[in-house]
Amino acid sequence: MRVSRSPWGFRGPKPTSVSRRYLVGIASVHTPVHVRVVPAEHALVVRSQVRVDDFGDFLGEAFERLFAVAARHGIRPTGAPGGLYPQQIDDDGVEQATAFVPIDRAVAIDDPVVALGEVPAGPVAVAVHVGTYDDVGDTYRLLGRWVAMHTTPAGRPVCERYLVGPPAPVEEYRTEIQWPVTGHVHDRSTP
Repeated sequence: MRVSRSPWGFRGPKPTSVSRRYLVGIASVHTPVHVRVVPAEHALVVRSQVRVDDFGDFLGEAFERLFAVAARHGIRPTGAPGGLYPQQIDDDGVEQATAFVPIDRAVAIDDPVVALGEVPAGPVAVAVHVGTYDDVGDTYRLLGRWVAMHTTPAGRPVCERYLVGPPAPVEEYRTEIQWPVTGHVHDRSTP
């Protein structure tokens, strides 16, 4: 099970009236799951082994540094910042995390923490989580069930794109979750 994370504060999933409604598919809480192919992107990245409880701090500090390095090098970000994560969290609660900012071109970077990297290309199953990160675990469960029933997971990391975040009100937050898949959609719900 994926646990919730955000660039602005970490919280584990917990049941709420919104999350219970979400599980039965209230459209105002999420977008329908769909598959699309995302292109590879150059990105400035910060990689680290992060304890689950420290994701918010890691992402906040990483994004501050990534945007500062981009500005210092005259690099234009080309999209929403994000994170890359393994598809499962190990029992020890520590995992490899990569914070990234997509950029318009590859350049030499002279920073001890920031590197040039790439956000991988390929087909992804997508759902958008709306609002607080308290129940983003519900969105992961919905997306994971959909992937298990309709396609096959691919070996690439899960990508979160933070489309809307602070300073917007929490109810306006939008986090796109991209789960890598093989691209072949089928239905395993019937024998």
